[in-house]
Amino acid sequence: MRSAFCFAISSSSCLGVWASLKTPSSKATASSLRQGKFITNAEMTQSFEWTSTTRSAKEAMEITFPKSAGWANGCFWEGGCRDGIVMTQQVVGDWVEKDLLGGPDPFEDHGGLVPLPWPAQRDTGDQLGDGQYVGYSRRQVCFIVAKALLGADTMLYANGLSRILNTTVAHCGYPAPYV
Repeated sequence: MRSAFCFAISSSSCLGVWASLKTPSSKATASSLRQGKFITNAEMTQSFEWTSTTRSAKEAMEITFPKSAGWANGCFWEGGCRDGIVMTQQVVGDWVEKDLLGGPDPFEDHGGLVPLPWPAQRDTGDQLGDGQYVGYSRRQVCFIVAKALLGADTMLYANGLSRILNTTVAHCGYPAPYV
């Protein structure tokens, strides 16, 4: 868990989604948020359902940043700094639960299932072959990361993010139990 939060929080992309939606000049609508795009050139795709989350955003934050140790409040010019909105643990947790996971499903076009490229090559496991690619919208990536950090997994498939959550990264510490 801590390794994934270090990854997710150190890259401000997901918070940038939040920040850009909070600007007065933002013209985001519910329908524009739903339009997450998935692209791949893999020969086939498979789609997977999510299991339920096992913890709240507040609980995930506490596991990762006990008593806020290691957390640094952030402020993003693209939607908050000039208005006094600081990305505290509470603000980020509320955004994850209410706006990201509680808002329009970025996988609505796929029936709420997560599409994954599925290589036809038998010698690559679940990894794409040479020259193959996959792309998700930023909101879809944030949704996937948030679901995994809150303990959800994909049914019938141990996805890579959920697998790495139990991997220790030297500068982040030990993985959380029961992810």
